[in-house]
Amino acid sequence: MKFHVQQALRSLMLLAFSAMIANLHWTGELTKFINPKYEGLSQTAAALFFILFLVQSTTVISFSKTSHPYHPIGQACCSNHDHVHAPSTRKKWLAYLIIITPIMTGFFVPAKILDAAIADKKGGAFMITQQNQSSKIEDYLTSNEMIDKIFTMSMMLTPDFWKKNRR
Repeated sequence: MKFHVQQALRSLMLLAFSAMIANLHWTGELTKFINPKYEGLSQTAAALFFILFLVQSTTVISFSKTSHPYHPIGQACCSNHDHVHAPSTRKKWLAYLIIITPIMTGFFVPAKILDAAIADKKGGAFMITQQNQSSKIEDYLTSNEMIDKIFTMSMMLTPDFWKKNRR
């Protein structure tokens, strides 16, 4: 009997995703994250993650009594086991960390609705900057001198202007 740590970690991640989505549905906080018309899709995802957890959990413990050495070229594998014999690398653990981070934030960071007070704090400076820029553009466009120059320049480009002034 052999316990596979990576397979156990993978199955626990699938169970955690399923539990997190189910918890968000149960508490009603899912609508803070997604549109309510996609609740059915997220329920399907939670069920799918749970089914994948059940499938993955069958590979956590193997009951093989004989160790299966390297397969020579041309021989088929006849036993049902995992072929990943490589030791854990930094890339694998980084991938696990990337997957575990949303699970941990989903369970431990409280969901918060973006209300008007937060929007005023976050977007207030941006709105003032845009208003200043738009007022500068309006001032530039409404200045009489610039309008007269632009109008006379555009009139010079018309063929009627050249016909009248050629004589």
